[in-house]
Amino acid sequence: MWSTVERTTFALSVLFVALILLAGEARAYGMYQDRIPNGYNVKDPADPRRSWPAIGHVTASGGPINQFGDDFNAQGRRWTIQLCRMDSDGDGASNGEELGDPDCEWRVGLEPKRTTGITHPGMKGDYPPNMSGHGNSNLRSQKAVQIKSETS
Repeated sequence: MWSTVERTTFALSVLFVALILLAGEARAYGMYQDRIPNGYNVKDPADPRRSWPAIGHVTASGGPINQFGDDFNAQGRRWTIQLCRMDSDGDGASNGEELGDPDCEWRVGLEPKRTTGITHPGMKGDYPPNMSGHGNSNLRSQKAVQIKSETS
């Protein structure tokens, strides 16, 4: 049997390790966000008031990798002309258009060409503002209809 001191020490050790792992994960998102234009400006397509720090993942907090994450990894986890020109989510807008680098000129440390109207390059359904006939309001409307039908 463990003494009270041993149990407390063990519990604090487990908590400490968990905190270290979580802090490392949070830093990892920031490191990758620094490597793409507007990495800190990507919003949740269904709720643009919320940010989406884990851009290469299917949820804002991480989890499985989305197609943009796969493409980013394949490019050495760097913003390249190839990654910029790809349309990872298949919505008709290149990753560069979605992230404010339509001419694929952005480099780490530079201001992107556009810093507003940033859309998610790994989630089909939101479109940059310059794409005629598309818009984030359409996705929000669809989400509202879905929620309304679920509650009816």
